[in-house]
Amino acid sequence: ERDPALIPDPQYGWVGLAREIEVHDVPGDHDTMLSEPNVSALAACLNDCLLRAQDAHFSKQART
Repeated sequence: ERDPALIPDPQYGWVGLAREIEVHDVPGDHDTMLSEPNVSALAACLNDCLLRAQDAHFSKQART
């Protein structure tokens, strides 16, 4: 459920701060996504992203 008080642009505040931006939907809202049971889904999503970034990094290093 989306909080109607939040700015609807999912990249708000991040453009210009990161080379790439991925937006993922996770359960909860701005406040409840950091509480169980929602934080487990957030942690799993973040872990997947970090593993993909690590794989990409080492794959790139192996090619050089």
